[in-house]
Amino acid sequence: MSQPRYVTLGSLHAGKGSRAVLGWSLDSARPVVLVRAPDALVQDPALLEELRRETARACVLEHPNILRVHGLAALEGGYARVTEFADGEPLRQVLERVGRLSVAHAVRLAADVAMGVHYAHLAGNDDGTPLVHGDLRPETLMLGFDGACKVTGYGALGVAPREPEGRRVRNRRRYCAPEQLLGGRSAVTVQSDVLLLALTVFECLAGEHPFAHASDLDAALLLEPLPARPDLIPGPLDAVLRRACAKRAEDRYPSMLALRDALLAAAEPHASAQELAALMARAFPPEDPARAARAALIARAPSPHVEAPLVGSPLELLPPPAPRRRPEPAAPAEPATPAELPRAAPVGLMLAGAAGLALLVAGILWAVRGPGPREATGASVLPDAGAPAALAAAPAPSASPADAGAPLAELDLVVEPAVEVWLGETSLGRTPLKASLPPGRHLLALRNPALGIYTARAVTVGASGRVAQSVYLARGYVVVSAPEGASIRVDGKAYGSAPVGELALYEGEHHLVVDAAGARWQQGFRLEPNQRVRFDVAFETP
Repeated sequence: MSQPRYVTLGSLHAGKGSRAVLGWSLDSARPVVLVRAPDALVQDPALLEELRRETARACVLEHPNILRVHGLAALEGGYARVTEFADGEPLRQVLERVGRLSVAHAVRLAADVAMGVHYAHLAGNDDGTPLVHGDLRPETLMLGFDGACKVTGYGALGVAPREPEGRRVRNRRRYCAPEQLLGGRSAVTVQSDVLLLALTVFECLAGEHPFAHASDLDAALLLEPLPARPDLIPGPLDAVLRRACAKRAEDRYPSMLALRDALLAAAEPHASAQELAALMARAFPPEDPARAARAALIARAPSPHVEAPLVGSPLELLPPPAPRRRPEPAAPAEPATPAELPRAAPVGLMLAGAAGLALLVAGILWAVRGPGPREATGASVLPDAGAPAALAAAPAPSASPADAGAPLAELDLVVEPAVEVWLGETSLGRTPLKASLPPGRHLLALRNPALGIYTARAVTVGASGRVAQSVYLARGYVVVSAPEGASIRVDGKAYGSAPVGELALYEGEHHLVVDAAGARWQQGFRLEPNQRVRFDVAFETP
């Protein structure tokens, strides 16, 4: 199979210092962007190999809020990353043109960014760690003329230019988390991206970086709180940004999805994509010189059936590098638990074949959002089991992935934390995942036994196209009052002997077991997000 071929069309008009040029795919007849790698990188074999690996990793990221990476192409005397062409402008140029954004526009944009970055976090690196961006700022966010925002940079994050001694170049250091200043890229975490997005939102609202006037930028990033701007940033939104910009990573929001939820809750109503598109049309009308020049180049692009009237040979993508081999286990591994099943397997190919797993799944009837838990009033007759033994009954799914003859649509599902997803007795894989489903309402079982997650969500798939859905599973809190020394287990996990502190459990179905002096008390219950439930366990004296 031949590699995709590309030709260059001309300048992308992306601003001073940009190494990107507008290109054209001769195979798909679509515009692309070719981002030339710096000469210093090409001359360093280790950095070039890292670029190839990062590019290959980025090629698997498919999300409407992430700029698609197609691969690495060989140029005369160098290399270029090939990405999709997003018809829009970098957020930096938008801010230079309009000054600042309204609360509704800024929060809508940030919600898009959070979804894309959260997807990348869950997609992860080859070793299973989160794929952290670490360079979120107005320069790496692209706001399209359709009102959608895309995150750029994936595929070259680890080989970005550095100052001497490995520090980030000056124009990037304004957007740094404290841990990045102290430990470099190796120190970034999911919470680093949370802080960087919050800094971007602040600049969108205030029209300037929060520490733009600091005499020592590094000291301000490490020590100073966000400046108050009550004239531009409402109180609830200010509180969200302050938590997201906490100096200690553990004090920030735990995920980009949690930050997104907090931003949307603090700033209503929200702007629509159409309203952002209208903003872009006012700031960059079709006759804008750069926009018009790009449109003219694309209009003159060669036909896929005619040789390109350009100097030089068409570029071809390089084959991806061979994956790094992982160490072989010293001994045969134990059978995988449901939480260890391979992720994103093709629908229909991963039926519940293991007998024990099939019996467990068949014995659970999933509920979407059943009634709240009941207070413990006495002994329960539920069987002893690690997982919840019974869940509220729910209607059967309207269709299954194996149904033949029905038109299929694609479900793009992200769940935080990651879970195994089941539709009936069919595993759809581990999130984040994509699955082709027939139209209708589907009840998806969400499971992660290691974290005590046993719940469900209903999704509705339209007749065609793609449906993107994100689920953030929150926690509730349980207090168990039991005789001193009694052992307490929830979903098979031991929490020690009474008295124990408040237990933080994920929303959904749970099974509580209390043992004392040969007697047993057990209760199944459902926990809602942020709900607090108390169980008073007393054993009758014979």
